[in-house]
Amino acid sequence: MTLLGFSVASALLASSSAIMAAAPKEKAAAAGAIETMAYELGAGLA
Repeated sequence: MTLLGFSVASALLASSSAIMAAAPKEKAAAAGAIETMAYELGAGLA
């Protein structure tokens, strides 16, 4: 279970970093909001 937790945390960190790196600076807030919404939606479906 601990290994699964570390795996999920690593995946979320990598995806968040990729999303924020790809977004232009003027759209960083929108990118962060969409990333958070996608995370919450995924957690709700799981």
